[in-house]
Amino acid sequence: MVTLLGMFVKEDILDIVDSVANIDLNSKNNLKSLKNVKLGHAVRAELKKIQASEADLSSFKENFRFMIKVMCEKLIERSPIKYNLCKGITFSDHNLIHSFGKKVYALLEMALEEFLERNWLIGSQCDEIAIEFKELSAQPTVHLRLKPYDRKKERLDTFWMSVLTDYGASDLLVSFMKKTLILSHGNAFVKRGFSINKELIVENHLSRSLVAQRQVYDAV
Repeated sequence: MVTLLGMFVKEDILDIVDSVANIDLNSKNNLKSLKNVKLGHAVRAELKKIQASEADLSSFKENFRFMIKVMCEKLIERSPIKYNLCKGITFSDHNLIHSFGKKVYALLEMALEEFLERNWLIGSQCDEIAIEFKELSAQPTVHLRLKPYDRKKERLDTFWMSVLTDYGASDLLVSFMKKTLILSHGNAFVKRGFSINKELIVENHLSRSLVAQRQVYDAV
């Protein structure tokens, strides 16, 4: 989103907002002038080939800016980034966990507020989780575990469960982290199901046969 918005939104606006979902894309004060609208190398090369006039280039940039603006508006509308819960659970993100700072704790508080509002936790539990997580982040051994973390080699949920187990975390904190980390999995299991079906299907395969094979596969 930042890359797309950077094509037509002023850099200083992108620098000061806490979330791209909060940018008013209908305000001309937030948008770059047509002269500064960012086009890709391939586009610029093609425009040069056809020897586009200044008027045509200006019209093209205006249409491009409108198109990319509408696309970004739709992406933001459909994207989970506008929800506080999705922003809050990023306190566990691998880019932040290396350095426990005010930003991490602010995101944690945001996530806890959302859990409280939805009655997934009560107030006293939120306080306990916040205190225990901050105590955990102060442990030197935990910091040593965090530094070498590589998301390409280990899943984030597996990593956190390992850290919490070694730390001796309470069942309450473990449960909260499980609920937090499962939210971003979405429909991954459903998508895996499609690929499994593709492997099982053969010519003249009845749907009942496929269902039977899936039942056996899932049971195993």
